[in-house]
Amino acid sequence: MSNKENKLIKKALATRSDKFWELYIDPESDTFGNVKESAMAAGFSKHWSTQLTYKKPEWFDEKVRDLRFISKAEKNLKKFLDMDTQNPIVTKDGEVLTKEDPALGRLKLDATRFVLERLYKKKWSPRTEIAVTAFSLADLHKVKVVEGEVVED
Repeated sequence: MSNKENKLIKKALATRSDKFWELYIDPESDTFGNVKESAMAAGFSKHWSTQLTYKKPEWFDEKVRDLRFISKAEKNLKKFLDMDTQNPIVTKDGEVLTKEDPALGRLKLDATRFVLERLYKKKWSPRTEIAVTAFSLADLHKVKVVEGEVVED
């Protein structure tokens, strides 16, 4: 088998495994949580679909491991976002006061921003999406750039 054929096979497998995973973990999917049905819907054979959890290919184990890491990270993030940023301070008189810890406050703010930018992108993401319309190569021959502006030729 040639190197090019090898790359095509790996790409096809990656596409199918990604599709399988999307179907398997998406609660809106008709095959949610069902390995066999998700695998068949993603294009795997019926035989391979029934053997998937038994054979456990490397990509499958990686996806399961990633899911566990994500779950742990979400628990840690929740704990961190709920964390108190006040530190107790004892005065010379023995009185206990609390003072905002700026370092903890900054970390909490950064974590909050991180969550909002990723989970509520539409409102909080600093990234701006740019829509690009399709064009043909023939269209490129009809334009030129003059002083940084695209103009029709």
